[in-house]
Amino acid sequence: MADAMDLVQQRVEEERQRHIRAARAKTPGVSRVLCIECEAPIPPARPPRHSRCAALHYLSGNRRAERQTLQRRCCMSTILKWAGNKTAIMSELKKHLPAGPRLVEPFAGSCAVMMETDYPSYLVADINPDLINLYKKVAADCESFISRARVLFEIANREVAYYNIRQEFNYSTEITDFMKAVYFLYLNRHGYRGLCRYNKSGHFNIPYGNYKNPYFPEKEIRAFAEKAQRATFICASFDETLAMLKAGDVVYCDPPYDGTFSGYHTDGFTEDDQYHLASVLEHRSSEGHPVIVSNSDTSLIRSLYRNFTHHYIKAKRNIGVAAGEGKSATEIIAVSGPRCWVGFDYSRGVDSSAVYGVRA
Repeated sequence: MADAMDLVQQRVEEERQRHIRAARAKTPGVSRVLCIECEAPIPPARPPRHSRCAALHYLSGNRRAERQTLQRRCCMSTILKWAGNKTAIMSELKKHLPAGPRLVEPFAGSCAVMMETDYPSYLVADINPDLINLYKKVAADCESFISRARVLFEIANREVAYYNIRQEFNYSTEITDFMKAVYFLYLNRHGYRGLCRYNKSGHFNIPYGNYKNPYFPEKEIRAFAEKAQRATFICASFDETLAMLKAGDVVYCDPPYDGTFSGYHTDGFTEDDQYHLASVLEHRSSEGHPVIVSNSDTSLIRSLYRNFTHHYIKAKRNIGVAAGEGKSATEIIAVSGPRCWVGFDYSRGVDSSAVYGVRA
């Protein structure tokens, strides 16, 4: 009797496997799945982790399938698409962020760091008034913001609508701060590759992205509004922000990278700004504040932060390359702290302390 049952189970399993093979034969094979926010590979066999984000399916042979908004979890999505978004490297970055009563960010960007950490409070600053205005309005009235923005996403996904809204965003003197925040989200999600760029006159000048179905980040907006109750948002320069440090504050700086795009604001970010920022951070570090800085791996950055420990990581770059292709580049995470003494030559008075570099 037992042998007969085993035979039946074997045949049932064979039939099940036959149906699976038949179904696979009718379905194109998927070679890889990429997160649409950070473009990191999502292993199909691995259970998804972290928060909600969209994904792109790529068929075997690297042919693009139709763009689908899949509810896959790869990383914490942010409200905005943003050049230099730290979402993809947060697992590495969090290793270097110590505990403290407050995290201070002079360069807000997409607020990925705020969303992926759990400090009791935050001071989030940026020199871009449109960015800070958006964050303040979402924090103040999340439901009204979602209602107005959702309607805009539903009815205005056309080129002519995009340029009309951009025109009003740039030139209207009657637009309220609330509607300007709604427009900023719309322009970010409908503009080319989510870039944020201004001309010398201070006007947002990103062209239409021509996306079939731009993602409306409702869940990300709600999550941000909840987290933002612990945050203070200010439109200020890094000088002004770093002058507001209190005892115990942890500082994380993610300035425009050396040698890369820096048009997030009308004035840009120059090499002189890199020098000045490094000088201010060195001073704040000497006062006892933990300081962590992200930047490009260039000779200038290595020199400016020579008294910090350097951790090197590979990060994906999405700007300046074809969509979906991307390329990686080495970045530095510079961490303040006591220098490691190799030795001191008393006869010559030579300081032989070393700048440590750690490959992730």
